[in-house]
Amino acid sequence: MVFGQVVIGPSGSGKTTYCNGMSQFLSLVGRNECAVNIEDLIRLSDVMMEYSLGPNGGLVYCMDYLEKNIDWLQPKLEPLLKVHLVDVHLCSDPGKYVSALLLSLSTVLHLELPHVNVLSNQSD
Repeated sequence: MVFGQVVIGPSGSGKTTYCNGMSQFLSLVGRNECAVNIEDLIRLSDVMMEYSLGPNGGLVYCMDYLEKNIDWLQPKLEPLLKVHLVDVHLCSDPGKYVSALLLSLSTVLHLELPHVNVLSNQSD
């Protein structure tokens, strides 16, 4: 069975924690960890260094670059499932919740792919 995920969400939503856990799980069950690695196209760290951008500006640049190179990405995404994590703390404040919903909607519209929102409850 072919499967995959595009993990996108606001900062602090648990994307890294989720990806690390998924990586550990896939290793334990003997599956390849990553079928598509965006870093094969562009690296956030390189963008931040080259253009003196912070992480948010760098991510916006990378997403714009990815959009301009959608022909590279599109065939790689076709068989993959999409997940968008939203931390539950964003649901406790109306402004943050609406912002998270708009980010989710923007993701759906820009990627033009099926989309599932997941509310994570990350505790440290």
